[in-house]
Amino acid sequence: MSILDSMRIESAIQRLDFWMEYYGVPRARRRVERKELRAVLRSSAAELGSSNAVEQIDHPRMLARAMAEGRGRRPRWVAGTYAALAVLVIVSWSLMLSTFAFADGVFASEVRDREVAGSVFPWIGSRFTAEVTDTAFSVSVAGVAWAILLPVVVGLIVARPWRLLSSS
Repeated sequence: MSILDSMRIESAIQRLDFWMEYYGVPRARRRVERKELRAVLRSSAAELGSSNAVEQIDHPRMLARAMAEGRGRRPRWVAGTYAALAVLVIVSWSLMLSTFAFADGVFASEVRDREVAGSVFPWIGSRFTAEVTDTAFSVSVAGVAWAILLPVVVGLIVARPWRLLSSS
């Protein structure tokens, strides 16, 4: 079996594993299903070729949904983690760009040798400070610790941990 054939088969297995995790199939069952699918695809690939073997299985999402039927719905921790990380990156970049905008405003005002303080729109309750001298420049932000709550809340909403409380 060539490297390309192995890559096609492993790609199909990874897509199925993603959807099984999405639909809440337990890890042990996912491992068994991956092993079984790998064996079936390799034997089919020997007869038909890897691309035909992969095409003959159903769409991975439909297979995973069928495997998950009859199981209680579980929280989607991986999806929640990815969503929280994405929001954290967006919040961090927004804070950085807001800080640069504040610093640019201080530079444009040509204020020298004193501290300038203010706030920038989306950062409610925060304090941006900057000081420009002939030899140095400093900028700081205080009071934005609340911004870490946004990724946590988004992560929990996406993960749906309250599914643990339901019995069905």
